[in-house]
Amino acid sequence: MNLTFLGGANEIGGSSLILTINNKRFLIDAGIRMNERSGEDRVPDFSQIGKIDAIFLTHAHTDHSGALPIANRYTQNAPIYMTYGTFQLCTVLFRDSLKLMQIVEKEIPRYDETEVINTFKNIKQVKFFHSIVLFDEIRVTFFPAGHILGASCIYFESNSGNILFTGDYSIANQIAVSGAMVNASPDIVVTESTYGGKSHIPRKELEYQCILKTKEVLERNGKILIPAFAIGRSQEMILLLKSAMSQKIIPEVNVFIDGMVNSVNVVYENNPSALPQNLQAMIKNKQSLFYTGFIKRVLHSEREKLIKRDKPSIFISSSGMLIGGTSVFYAKELLGNTKNALFIS
Repeated sequence: MNLTFLGGANEIGGSSLILTINNKRFLIDAGIRMNERSGEDRVPDFSQIGKIDAIFLTHAHTDHSGALPIANRYTQNAPIYMTYGTFQLCTVLFRDSLKLMQIVEKEIPRYDETEVINTFKNIKQVKFFHSIVLFDEIRVTFFPAGHILGASCIYFESNSGNILFTGDYSIANQIAVSGAMVNASPDIVVTESTYGGKSHIPRKELEYQCILKTKEVLERNGKILIPAFAIGRSQEMILLLKSAMSQKIIPEVNVFIDGMVNSVNVVYENNPSALPQNLQAMIKNKQSLFYTGFIKRVLHSEREKLIKRDKPSIFISSSGMLIGGTSVFYAKELLGNTKNALFIS
């Protein structure tokens, strides 16, 4: 058994590695680096990876999946395994990336629609807890990782040993996704450690603080901008605010949802079996998970008008790091007024 890291080691982003086991070679993830480091490209170098027998994707966040069409370019149509939820989110992600690359000439990564289509031809969707057997000797099982819809811990079993790739995972239950459920006996675990050296404030306490600060800003007639990752974090923030308003903890004000978030919300609603029981019940009863009379999608043509309204309101928009997307527009408009607030989620 051998591991070769192409990215994601001693850095944040660019997660990608090769697992060699029983003379078979598997590519695990194909992410892009969030920030360019000196002397390195934002995309791992796939040009010299040689023959790959299969590709596995842990989840749809860009730092794990964003370079998949480029990896596919070099892997001679190797099958690509991922969950249904991850497949649906990647459909949204790559469509958005193609649109962005048409607008921003130097946007990374670079691929075209044909490469995306070729990539999707090779995708094979797998279910959680169902094992697939490759080459009669290697068993692979996808376990729920929590984190976001479709996120997986991927477990390889063979006569050479057992190895678990966690990807990003969350043990605690979130509002939109239940916590990780892994039943494995690995000899080796390859895990994320981005926040591994810190003690975290309990999630419920953070939620309470968030709602308390929201109430404070709204009561002074201010507006709140929440730049949030379109996949995962935005859904959590919407559901948190929706719950607080329904319980009358904070006033019912307009919550405007802008950017790729809206497309991702559709994917969540189209995958009820991957959601907690209370959200499944809402969908079964024909209720929208995310939208109400006061939580609304924003059309491009409405942005200027909505931002100038003299009423307390909340804007949830990507990107979460304020490096692009519609959140930058709102930041420029809102943050000059001390009544308003920026919540980094």
